[in-house]
Amino acid sequence: EKFYKSYLVYHEAQNNVEQKFGGYYALSQLYSKRHDFKLAFEYANKCVYIQDTLHTEKKLKERKSQEIKYETYLKDRKISEQETELELNKKRLFFIILSSLLAIASILFLHLFIRNKNKRNILEIEKEKLIYQLDSIRGKILPHFSGNILNTITYFFETNENDRAIFYLSKFTELNKEILLC
Repeated sequence: EKFYKSYLVYHEAQNNVEQKFGGYYALSQLYSKRHDFKLAFEYANKCVYIQDTLHTEKKLKERKSQEIKYETYLKDRKISEQETELELNKKRLFFIILSSLLAIASILFLHLFIRNKNKRNILEIEKEKLIYQLDSIRGKILPHFSGNILNTITYFFETNENDRAIFYLSKFTELNKEILLC
């Protein structure tokens, strides 16, 4: 009996519930054999209480374990969802950047195309302007110039310088052909 009581004191100090259960059970059996049923009953009740406590603790541990597993599952699922969302956001960002680059390239190409076309149009307009100016100048100079040349050729014929007159007449004809071909 002394041994079991010192055993209980030690394990109560250590708060070792399973060892206390063993001590209470042994004392309950001991007092039952001695026919001290009052003490046997007290120690048996302590055994039942500890057994209930151990059973409750076991259930609580199981419940806590299930709770931890469930929380882990929820966190893993949330992480998976966040990773999926992150991948979708990466793809969206890539699409937005690609679309933006294509839009910028298209605008740049369109700008260069329009600028080049405008330059060509300006060059065409300037060319036509020069042609009209040249035609205008030809129109003004040619009658006066032609009149002077014809007067000179007529003078050569009148002074019997026929070779000279024929030479300048042929040169004047070539000049008129070139003017008309331009």
